[in-house]
Amino acid sequence: MDFCPFGFTAVIHDEYNPETHISTYRRESGMGLAQSYAHAMEQIENYYGDDLIAVKHLELFEDNSIIL
Repeated sequence: MDFCPFGFTAVIHDEYNPETHISTYRRESGMGLAQSYAHAMEQIENYYGDDLIAVKHLELFEDNSIIL
């Protein structure tokens, strides 16, 4: 199976302040190559581990040399 480019935006746990009991979060966006939607999600989960809070956007693009 061929690999397709994908784009994503994720919410990541940034840090926890034990004095105030407040966690901070950040959004990160990126791209990668995957064989399927599930494979793309697996890569995102493996990269961020327990710091991954949510994936707000995940889109597979056509297997093409130009992405419009």
